[in-house]
Amino acid sequence: MNYNPRVFGLMLCALFCFSPQQLFAAQQVEIVVGNKSNALEQFAATELQGQLERLFDVEAKISTKRSSDVTHTILLGDSPQNVATAIKMGIKYPKLTEQGIALKSFQSGKRSLLILDGGSPAATLWAVYELGHHFGIRYLLSGDIIPEKKKTIDLSKIDILLEPEIKVRSFQTVDAFAFGFESWGLADQQKLVRQLAKLKYNNLMIVVHPWQPFVHYEFEGIKKETGVLWHGEKYRVDGDTPGRQALGRAKWFENPDFAGKATYEARTAAGQKLLKGIIDTAHRVGMTVGLSISPLEFPKEFQSVLPSSVSTNSSNNLLITPGSRQKFDDQALIKLVKTKIHAYLKTYPGLDEIYFRLPMSTDWGVQAPQAWDAILGVQNSKGTQTFDDFLASTNKQNRMAMKENLVALAFLQQLLKEANLLETSSHKKVQPFVTAVNPALFPVLEQVIPAQTGVLHVIDQTARRAAKKKQLLKQIPAQNIRSRLVLTLAGNSISALSQSAISDIETLLDELRTLKWEGFSTQVAIIGDLDPAINYLPRAAFNEKLTAKQSYRDFFLGITDNPAATDRIWLGYLAVEKATQIIDENSSDFVFPDKKMLLKHAIAKPIPEWWQAATDEYNTDLVELYRTYDALTGRSRPLFYYYAKRSEFMLSYMGAVKAVREAALAKKAGDTEKQIEHLETAIESIYDGLDTLGDIARNPSDRGLIAILNAYAYQPLLAEYEKVLDETE
Repeated sequence: MNYNPRVFGLMLCALFCFSPQQLFAAQQVEIVVGNKSNALEQFAATELQGQLERLFDVEAKISTKRSSDVTHTILLGDSPQNVATAIKMGIKYPKLTEQGIALKSFQSGKRSLLILDGGSPAATLWAVYELGHHFGIRYLLSGDIIPEKKKTIDLSKIDILLEPEIKVRSFQTVDAFAFGFESWGLADQQKLVRQLAKLKYNNLMIVVHPWQPFVHYEFEGIKKETGVLWHGEKYRVDGDTPGRQALGRAKWFENPDFAGKATYEARTAAGQKLLKGIIDTAHRVGMTVGLSISPLEFPKEFQSVLPSSVSTNSSNNLLITPGSRQKFDDQALIKLVKTKIHAYLKTYPGLDEIYFRLPMSTDWGVQAPQAWDAILGVQNSKGTQTFDDFLASTNKQNRMAMKENLVALAFLQQLLKEANLLETSSHKKVQPFVTAVNPALFPVLEQVIPAQTGVLHVIDQTARRAAKKKQLLKQIPAQNIRSRLVLTLAGNSISALSQSAISDIETLLDELRTLKWEGFSTQVAIIGDLDPAINYLPRAAFNEKLTAKQSYRDFFLGITDNPAATDRIWLGYLAVEKATQIIDENSSDFVFPDKKMLLKHAIAKPIPEWWQAATDEYNTDLVELYRTYDALTGRSRPLFYYYAKRSEFMLSYMGAVKAVREAALAKKAGDTEKQIEHLETAIESIYDGLDTLGDIARNPSDRGLIAILNAYAYQPLLAEYEKVLDETE
């Protein structure tokens, strides 16, 4: 071979003068957006850019016009420039409603083009995330799971057109428990909201309570002074705290945004900053936001201006509510509630909706006949049934709650007569909703609901019970009243344990579609392993043919790339669903998070057979999860390790419950030695369970669960054990 110094020099320069990226340049993809695109459309473009570069060996660039030398082009949105480009190529843009999305491929010689469009900027963002899902990304509330190996980009053969049948897909946050979203600081809340947008949730409901530090108001010289989290409870997590490896060196479990906030003023400032941050983030990703309040409950400091009020039995007696002598048209009461509402709307001018939760006052129902006449008096003169006739037509079991609801609705009728009551400080009118109208009032719902007010229905406290009462949904005139349904994915009664109600959720979604309801709102006590269910709801809203099993399979197959593992996971979820049904059928507060959470089971009664039945189902779930985990490699293993360890905790907790009951039976039998032995077993079980949770805690809810279980299960159990030892000595 002849030696050529010039050629050799060029070869050396190629090797040492240029980077590998320059020698082997990635393919280019251009993302074309309108030159007048708004902030949300620009955000969609940057999200698409990031997803493409994580999925493929490409360089994605954003531009406002199509280039002539790029092989792959994505027209993002229906800007005039993009539409003109499509027309020039003989392509017709899809016609979409406001929430419709379209992903359609076209080929022009060697150049590929993809139209990625939505009927609104928010829908365009959903189209971006739908493309990510198409290419294998799975969106969890904790983050995204991306395919491990980058593939060669291929924008061909994509033809997806989606229009939702269920228009409002709402997710509830904040609420009132340390293992729930009340413990999440702004950084975690913002991440949560961004992940929800990826799943096509389009509404966020922030649930707040009167004792929380999210608003301040004054009335007749009385200032609101109560501003606490978690019903005023405090959870110490230093010293002998199993699972504290997840809690660091903290002395108390706290929402990070409230850490060190010792005064009412400091906590309220922190609370308002938190909620404003959540609202702003939701708006930035195209979501509307509603605030759910309890208008007829107040901190106790306002009792002097409502002398006929009574203390509530819930929330550690922090609140008062109208009593039997407090008239529903009392002007002082109306003014106080208006003051409270104005304070919320002034503090949070970005709100789009406000939800009024009806109170559960056992005293106010005595005014039901007067409330009926106040609401339906005109109709009564035209022959509408009297209150006595209506009462006779209702189920006796529902009458007390129905009466309380009726009086509260009469109050709201009076309250909402003020034209500008629901106008924010930015002069925006928020949409009112009433939450949880008693089913006995469904036959007269249109008459008792204030005009232009929607209803968020709570048919029952669990999805299983709601599905059994699905016939009630047919009684609601959803064509005339904006109607949404609460779908409980995980309830407080089984709070600490894994839950699944996907079959019942599927049944309820089918009813909402059939009856043309506006939407749903989730209720989630603790996230745990609910990601596949949270994924299923919005995808089913866009695809009536999608079953829960298909959705779960798609979710897990995208994560594992293993059909056999996916089938095992489904079997595990069916076992959890069976356990959930067993517990729900037999108890309404089996694991409710209160101070008697565990020791309430320390009664000398035979151990129910259903305890073992539920335990067996949780054990089946554990077996299937570990079989899955052992068969996996790479990206999915951490997630399934988390799921499997949570399942281990379920068995530890069920073991502790059983041992506590056995200790009570031994005590009754006078066998102190056996009583101590069973208490030691219970302590060991709950300790091991908490230690397991401490190893895998991944979010504030997991850490809050550890704090609650220490306060309400482990420490009381330890105190009981030491008490028995002292008595024995």
